[in-house]
Amino acid sequence: MKVLFVVLHTGYVRNYNGALRQLAARGHRIHIAYEVDRDRQGERLWVQRLVEDCSGVTWGPTPEIDKTVWTSWASLGRALLDYLRYLDPRYAKAVKLRRRVEAWVPQGFPKIVRWTGGATRIGRLLWMGILKAIERVIPVSNRVEEFVHSHQPDVVLVTPLVDVASTQVDYVKAARRLGITSALAVASWDNLTNKGLMRVIPDRVLLWNDTQKAEAIALHGVPADRIVVTGAQLFDQWFDLRPSCTKDAFCRRVGLDPERPIVMYLGSSFFLAPRETEFVERWIRRIRESDDEAVKAVGILIRSHPLNPLMVDLSQSANVVMWPQLPEPQEPRPITEYFDSIYFSSAVVGANTTALIEAAIVGRPVYGLCANELVEAQAETLHFQHLAEVNGGVLELADSMEDHIGQLGVELRKHSAENFRGRRFVEAFVRPRGIDTPATPVVAQEIEALADRTMPPHREPFWTHALRLALYPVVATFLMLTERRPWWVYTVRPFLTGTVYGAAVLVIGRQFLRRHVTAFTKIRRRSVKRLRRIGHGLWYESFQSGTRL
Repeated sequence: MKVLFVVLHTGYVRNYNGALRQLAARGHRIHIAYEVDRDRQGERLWVQRLVEDCSGVTWGPTPEIDKTVWTSWASLGRALLDYLRYLDPRYAKAVKLRRRVEAWVPQGFPKIVRWTGGATRIGRLLWMGILKAIERVIPVSNRVEEFVHSHQPDVVLVTPLVDVASTQVDYVKAARRLGITSALAVASWDNLTNKGLMRVIPDRVLLWNDTQKAEAIALHGVPADRIVVTGAQLFDQWFDLRPSCTKDAFCRRVGLDPERPIVMYLGSSFFLAPRETEFVERWIRRIRESDDEAVKAVGILIRSHPLNPLMVDLSQSANVVMWPQLPEPQEPRPITEYFDSIYFSSAVVGANTTALIEAAIVGRPVYGLCANELVEAQAETLHFQHLAEVNGGVLELADSMEDHIGQLGVELRKHSAENFRGRRFVEAFVRPRGIDTPATPVVAQEIEALADRTMPPHREPFWTHALRLALYPVVATFLMLTERRPWWVYTVRPFLTGTVYGAAVLVIGRQFLRRHVTAFTKIRRRSVKRLRRIGHGLWYESFQSGTRL
């Protein structure tokens, strides 16, 4: 089996590292094609190690998309479609997510949408229906189709596909056109809610749990029979980890008092929590001012998100450490260090981050606080509700700092280390096929099963070509109007364009005539010379014959 795995950047290889290794070990060949060459967090190292360890794995960049009117429209039209999804009432509070998509659309488009009733449900559905109809007639990029065909894969796997204005749509289209099975591998728990739409539905959608399945159906229109719930393969290794040292050794390593319990704070990304440093400083200060002695003297371990270093001043705080120190090295730190920091903590606190799910797997209680500094990470996102609601939720959420500190005090006095709430969440969200059933083999088996499916090549009906010709001037005009130039440019441009094309036709015609007239003149001259030679030869033959007579 040959698998073409198209990723936005090589960091996504980490999410499917185990499944790719299993497929390679079974003799399958895999080519990883990345669209963006990014290495901010050592992403490239994951794919390099995979290629070194597995002989059947190769990697390289995707081809550059050819620049045409249709490829330009594809980028713009998909961004417009993504913008319209954030006008849904479910995203009423998602101001930051909507602004992120607005940066991709023309400046006046939001006003046009409002003027044409796009803010209403019927208007929004009408706009989305038009854009989806145009998406169906957008031709597949020639370079993408040639790239897919050159690798002759049995399966085309893409992730994340739902990025804003994603070009991975072309790979799904190319696979369908060539008769190759395609699949979306949903890489993370927030991908289906805080990014774009699936403009084209692949043959299979591999996702984590029933919550994501409901999102895929309701938000993206994926038919239920195309969805496979595999579990979260990203976390499989966490179920097998064990502490690498004792608590005393760990506390000496990081600089905490081993006689005190530890509360760990896990940072979120800068996009979600740009004011997190303010919150953490206030949180530490209120803990140290607490009337509860157990809370007041607790050790505090802060771990920043790699893309959001928390610049907290710890000079006046005892028994508080930032570990590991930032900036993080490009070489990823051993996961055992990260596991130890969670394992030896009595409680974990955070805003909205995948690390809270990892804490629940380790078995540590997870706490959160609704704060003004964290509103963008919580109330303005949909995936935050997963932490609070799925199977009772994993997050013990407080509405005020006083309630939060009270919750920590109760937790620190507990004599039982069992976290039943976290286990229920993990069973539903991480391993829905059973707490003892790893997701990685399931993902690998599903990819193998896709290769066994036969798909006839898709041939575009005649009406697609006719509609494409009819829409071409409309699309070209819309693209021209999105260039944000002064109005007089659009008035003068048709005349200038017509003049240039007219002059070009005259020049080309003149060159054509000159070239062909010259060729005709040469042929005529050669023909005359040959006729003269023939005439001279006939005269000479007749003269010789007369002489003999």
